[in-house]
Amino acid sequence: MEQINRVERYLQRIRNVYSGENHILWDDRKSVEDDILSFFIHCHHLHEWVANLNVVGISHKDLKQFIESHESLKICADLANRSKHCKLTRKQWSQVKPHLSGTQYQSNGNADFPGISGKFSVVTQNEVIDVLELAESCWKHWSIYLNNLQKLART
Repeated sequence: MEQINRVERYLQRIRNVYSGENHILWDDRKSVEDDILSFFIHCHHLHEWVANLNVVGISHKDLKQFIESHESLKICADLANRSKHCKLTRKQWSQVKPHLSGTQYQSNGNADFPGISGKFSVVTQNEVIDVLELAESCWKHWSIYLNNLQKLART
């Protein structure tokens, strides 16, 4: 599924910034925040792809229950919807009003080999969450769910 590959690419970009393994110019560092938000938008909207390409009878209700059963996916949904729509007009998934905040950048490169490293946080009413940990958690839940759907499709 095309959307899975897209989510994986955005997750790898986040990993590469955390590890410093990238060629991002210092002046382009704000683009990393775009990649972070794009990860959460595309990750959350996997549920629409699953619903539309559904071959095993998964309902929208099933997908909603799946998302609601994981705090990281609820936070992902709110980040995605707030970023995409500017203001949340529907019920929030997580009820903790998450937003991207607390960015830290460091230059790792030179003129011949540019690069940056960074750490980022999602702030909620209750806690500060590391972006990479949140993204990895979201991806882990979706990976397990999608693998289970593939097994169902084969039977």
